[in-house]
Amino acid sequence: MITVYCPKCFAENREVDQVCRVCGARLDEESGDYIERLINFSLHHPVPDVSAMAAEILGKIGDRRAVEPLIDALANSANLQLQEAAAKAIGRLGDLRAVPALSQALKNGPLVVRLKAAIALGEIGGEEASAALQEACANDPSHNVREEAQHARERLTKP
Repeated sequence: MITVYCPKCFAENREVDQVCRVCGARLDEESGDYIERLINFSLHHPVPDVSAMAAEILGKIGDRRAVEPLIDALANSANLQLQEAAAKAIGRLGDLRAVPALSQALKNGPLVVRLKAAIALGEIGGEEASAALQEACANDPSHNVREEAQHARERLTKP
């Protein structure tokens, strides 16, 4: 049997249900355009693969409405896949508002998130990003992160 998630409360429902058994919302209801649905529903989906895929898609689409929700996912999600995908997507979006969150992830995140944060900071650039990358080059306990931060810094200095 296929599980259908409610677009309002994320409760699990059966494929044959037309309204959510928990909150009563219509299960076929679409709220907002595609970007809004990705941000408001898929990015917060209880299935980890779905939220990570939503972050990846948002980065590829390039809509700036995704920047703040992706920053929030990077900083506050316990889902490692989502954090990693959010860092990558933020780098693709290239928005300076994300530099503080990426810098924090580079400093304190799990290894895979630190790697993606280093790459993203190199894609965004700026003085604050460069300083965070320099700090990682000097102090990160992982050789791989130090190396990726160095590569990202080198990309920043190329015209």
